[in-house]
Amino acid sequence: MSFFLRSTSCNLQVKLATAVTLVLVTVTSLASAQQRSAAATTQGSSGASVRVEESASAATNAASAKAKPKWKPRAAPTEPVAAEAESGGDEVDLNVMAVPGPVAPKEPKRRTKSKQAAAKRVPRERQPTAEYVKMRDSWHAPVEQYLTPTLKVTGRPPLVLSRVLGGDAPVTLVPQRDDGGFSDEDLERASTAFCPKEAKKIHAISPRLLDLVYRAMLHFKAPLVHVVSGYRPDRAGSRHTQGRAIDFVLPGVTNEQLADYARTYGFVGVGIYPKSGFVHLDVRDTSYFWVDNSLPDERSRGIPVLPNLAVQADRAAAARGDAPDTWVPDNDREDRAAAKSYARRAKVRRDRALRQQSAAAAPANASSDSQPAKSAAAKPKTPAFNAAGMLD
Repeated sequence: MSFFLRSTSCNLQVKLATAVTLVLVTVTSLASAQQRSAAATTQGSSGASVRVEESASAATNAASAKAKPKWKPRAAPTEPVAAEAESGGDEVDLNVMAVPGPVAPKEPKRRTKSKQAAAKRVPRERQPTAEYVKMRDSWHAPVEQYLTPTLKVTGRPPLVLSRVLGGDAPVTLVPQRDDGGFSDEDLERASTAFCPKEAKKIHAISPRLLDLVYRAMLHFKAPLVHVVSGYRPDRAGSRHTQGRAIDFVLPGVTNEQLADYARTYGFVGVGIYPKSGFVHLDVRDTSYFWVDNSLPDERSRGIPVLPNLAVQADRAAAARGDAPDTWVPDNDREDRAAAKSYARRAKVRRDRALRQQSAAAAPANASSDSQPAKSAAAKPKTPAFNAAGMLD
């Protein structure tokens, strides 16, 4: 009997354990099913929201397409949504991408002309060559006192004229006064220094012009005067042709310093030529000052400067007792030769202009002549028959 009871209790324990195990398995299955349904619900809501956003974006794009804007929305890079679910901390599906909104239009850029095109329209000024710059700088280089010839007959420093483009020996003149004054013999020798080397005849030089050049040499204590240009036989009406002008340089003195001092003379013309590298000085009835950036082989394009200072210089000169130059040169031969030279150069310019016009009109004529030829070639030829009805 006791054995039967013990076996019965063992069977009940086994059945009870089995029942408990079944209950636990059932509860676990139900919990897993609930979790899966919750996750499916969360994913469905996210997809629905994305679909709603996509439909709203599509509607916006359709409306903007109907409006036909002048700008096109710029495509922005899409980034994955890296948010986390609030319930279980599971990551949201990375395949769901954010939909970009419309990008604001940019202002259209204004078309600006390129610098190269502007540079083509504006002509660039010519610059002196390296050889000319080297020669020009040598004129302004200081010169030692002992290298120049000296004459102390009167106890005054001599006026030494050195022609820069001739290569001859300097011409030394002896002044008769402290401010100049040269003998007839010295004036004739000065004419030799003023004339170009290729000139066949010399021309007289204004005595007052020599006095002013000598005063400038004394003021700056220069040992000599570099004569760049003096008498010119090919300039009709020019003071160079009249022997009343000089382009010169003082060694060790800048053009600005020399021009500032020369402007105080009164009844003179003073011009600075920065590119050519010299100062122009002439004698005239009324002072006139200018600056000219042309090169020696170019036409002059002087710009007037300091008009009030010119008037003041003439008044101060008249107060000192100075007067305009009364020397009258004999220029009949030079004026006739210069007039012929001007007429010849004018003819050359006219011929050049005619050639340029002909060259410009040639392409237009060629294009107009080619159009009828093309039309004639395109038109088919009809056979020609003679009187006998035979082909020609």
